[in-house]
Amino acid sequence: MTDRQFVDRGPLSGFRIVDLSENMAGPFATMILGDQGADVVKVESLRGDQIRRTGSGTDGMAAYFANLNRSKRSIALDLLRPEGQAVLQRLFDGADVVIQAYRPQAAAKLKIDEASVRTAERERLVYVEIVGFGKTGPLAGRAVYDHVVQALSGFAALQTDAATKVPSLIRQGVIDKATGHVAAQSITAALLRRARTGIGQSISITMLDVALNFMWPDAMMNNTAFSVADPRPPAANTYRLTPTADGHISLMVLTDPQWAALHPALGLEPRGDRTHPEVLREARERLAQMPTGEAIAALTAHDIPCAPVVALDQLAEQPQIVANNALRVFEHPVLGPIRQPVPMPHMPGMDIDGLRPAPRLGEHSAQILAEAGYSAAEAASLIDAGVVAVSLPR
Repeated sequence: MTDRQFVDRGPLSGFRIVDLSENMAGPFATMILGDQGADVVKVESLRGDQIRRTGSGTDGMAAYFANLNRSKRSIALDLLRPEGQAVLQRLFDGADVVIQAYRPQAAAKLKIDEASVRTAERERLVYVEIVGFGKTGPLAGRAVYDHVVQALSGFAALQTDAATKVPSLIRQGVIDKATGHVAAQSITAALLRRARTGIGQSISITMLDVALNFMWPDAMMNNTAFSVADPRPPAANTYRLTPTADGHISLMVLTDPQWAALHPALGLEPRGDRTHPEVLREARERLAQMPTGEAIAALTAHDIPCAPVVALDQLAEQPQIVANNALRVFEHPVLGPIRQPVPMPHMPGMDIDGLRPAPRLGEHSAQILAEAGYSAAEAASLIDAGVVAVSLPR
């Protein structure tokens, strides 16, 4: 790649990431890094990342895709053709980081596995692979999505309804996004180590392992020490919503002062020698008769942590979210005005106003080819031959 013109967009400005990942885990990681200033080059097939066509949206730009691919540039390549592979090799030559999330056999076929990417000339490269179940073992190489890992890792068992004994899934890509956070943190750690040693890193992240690490501290408190003689009810049992007269609230009563304050907060007789479950049952019966606002006010006055359940379409008006400036309306060239969370973390030097909207497929193909040293005529030849796709402005 040609020399880069440095523009300070955040703490990772000056680093280039070649992102071959799709769906959620890898793109979430690279969006975080792009928001922090890294130049993320998203390499897509000629059809594009499949989540471009997932859910609501228009003209190849689903909101789902837009929410995971801000702060990136897109080049569309046919990696099954030698000419496409040649372009990719030039991109690798100019990269600080390469990340992919294909199954091992698919990565090898596309020549984006580490054996194909890592060369003596690329010793400074940070190479990242995200796999589902692992690279070895009976499930290695199998197709996997977030909710499949939830089942195998114990997440679904943890959500088992106490009354019906039926396990359940978290209806979110929680493991995908946790994997994305792990990948982003691992990449910055690897770049820090490279700054000290001059040598790149090989990073392998397994979604199953991420799920276990994420779940373990509280979910497995009775399964950590081999000598546990007094197992306690799992912390997950306390994660229940409480009905009110006109909605639901979440409250957590954990400390002795909170237990002592619960009944007075609700105008009930002091707990006396009643057990915690008895106190909570009586509190729930009382809360079911109270309007949500009144219940929140009474509990808050006694310093009991609580919050109302807020509907998704009301988040933008929730007073604390407004006070935090946590959501912002951005202008997208395809979707128009879109609302997204302001990137985290809040730190000086983060160029929030200059964030790139999620790109159209191949929107930056010509620009990226030029940076890789292709002449205008060479780029036009690749485009005419169908090796590279471009998206013209609307």
